[in-house]
Amino acid sequence: MKSILQRVFFAIATLAVVVFINSCKNDDDPIITTANISITTPAEGAMIEQGDPVHITGTITTEGELHGYEIYIRKKSDNTAVFSFDEHAHGKNLSFDEQWVNNVSTHTDMELEVVAILSHEGDVTVSKKLNFHCHP
Repeated sequence: MKSILQRVFFAIATLAVVVFINSCKNDDDPIITTANISITTPAEGAMIEQGDPVHITGTITTEGELHGYEIYIRKKSDNTAVFSFDEHAHGKNLSFDEQWVNNVSTHTDMELEVVAILSHEGDVTVSKKLNFHCHP
């Protein structure tokens, strides 16, 4: 009889834990999968002279909650990152304002990518890219 009561108690306790864990999830919050990324500077196709700063500015907006953003500047020839930055910030509107100084030794086509992070886990993202050229 004692063994049956222990099993019933264990089953009830397990059920209570499962209900509690599931009640913590808010299924009413929709998963946002879109964001508007506006890159103000640099301009598409800009020519950047040796030693000049590349100002990276813009905004990210969405209907839901943003969980941050990442910025990359890569050489188009081999995808090598020459600059990276990440910010864990929350809000519906985020602004970015970063800078990298052109230090390349040869003419180099570059790609700027801004990645908006839409989920807290970082597995839902939207990105925008643009190209510019650096002079040695």
